[in-house]
Amino acid sequence: MTVRQNVANQEKHQEKLGARKAPAVLRSIARLSSPTLSAILSRMSQFLILFSLTAISDANDRSSAVVAFGLISAVGIMADTGAANYLLTRTLDEATQKTFIRVVGVQAVSSLVGAVGCIAYASAVVHLSHTTISVIVALSCVQVFEAVGKAARAPYLVLHQPVRYVVPEVLIAIVKAFCAGYVLLVGASALPYWLLAVFSAMVIGIVAIRTKKLLVSTGPERSRVTELRDVLRFGLSGATSAVYSQVPLLIAPLVMPVGEAAIVAFVLRIIQPPEVVPATISAQLLPRLRDATSRTTILTWWGFLAIGLVTAVSIGSVSGWVTEIFFDSPVSLFVLIAFLMSMVIKSGNYGLVAVVLALRRPNARSICNIGIGAIAVLGAWYGGTSAGARGIGVSMLLCEALLSACLLLIVLVPRRVHK
Repeated sequence: MTVRQNVANQEKHQEKLGARKAPAVLRSIARLSSPTLSAILSRMSQFLILFSLTAISDANDRSSAVVAFGLISAVGIMADTGAANYLLTRTLDEATQKTFIRVVGVQAVSSLVGAVGCIAYASAVVHLSHTTISVIVALSCVQVFEAVGKAARAPYLVLHQPVRYVVPEVLIAIVKAFCAGYVLLVGASALPYWLLAVFSAMVIGIVAIRTKKLLVSTGPERSRVTELRDVLRFGLSGATSAVYSQVPLLIAPLVMPVGEAAIVAFVLRIIQPPEVVPATISAQLLPRLRDATSRTTILTWWGFLAIGLVTAVSIGSVSGWVTEIFFDSPVSLFVLIAFLMSMVIKSGNYGLVAVVLALRRPNARSICNIGIGAIAVLGAWYGGTSAGARGIGVSMLLCEALLSACLLLIVLVPRRVHK
């Protein structure tokens, strides 16, 4: 056999190997991207639920329902104990069944307390009819089950089983879409939302039981107090982060008419669901950023900024007419643009937060977020009272920029300072 023939045979062999590896590579990409895709689907279904509230015939009831739904999402984010992120940062030996039960239990209690507080607050700041209250209670239950489910599904990512991680989320998203479609076609009714709540409870219950069985029964012994403290450290960093981003929804009903507050709630519910893209990617990167360098941090930040820019442009190209249709006001377009600009910066912040959490420094993030949260409250109150929805949009943008500066300072300060 000549040298030329030998080379040709080797090339054919490599082509065959490449053909075999191609499907495996595609499957691997699909598995890794499935959490992000399912999260996008979930947020799209959440928007459909918001859209279905527009089926309420009375204008005041409709605005009140939109505001209340926005409050549900806001309080749900703030009631997140960080249980999912805590489990994602544990090794397989550390994520025992006892740890799983404790962490998920903490999330369940926090979400339930948040839901009760949300319903009470919504009833106090806006007028809700009996049907609207029933709808809001049902959607609050769904919010609780989804929050618990997020924590219960987290070990699947640690076990490198992303497909199992996404299945419950996809199922609930599909049922949400059917629920919203039924309401839009038939008319406003509380029954579909309660059926959605029951289905969510069943799915999350099954997931929690199955996940627990996959974890080891014994591992490094940790006291309940120590474990609870560590979980709450992650939760505090997340909750304080949520304060500044959810302040517009909490303050808007207090300082402006319900119609203008509904604009803020509606626009935020349009732009915040797509934030799940950088948020999910950020969670997936946690195990990979434990030894992040300054260069890695900057590249991560730039990458997340690019994701935010693409997402904001995509949303802006289709959302302007949506806000105009429902509110017929130039205020809605101004608020949309301001929030889209803040969304780009916030996407970059997700990358920086991933580095901070991967380095196991949630306390630094919490301190930073508390300061930004205080500024956000004052800014939103002043902006809302002086310029209405426009003022809240500007204050949101400034807070995101200030948070970026703080997070960069945390992750780029020489490591010896933190040791």
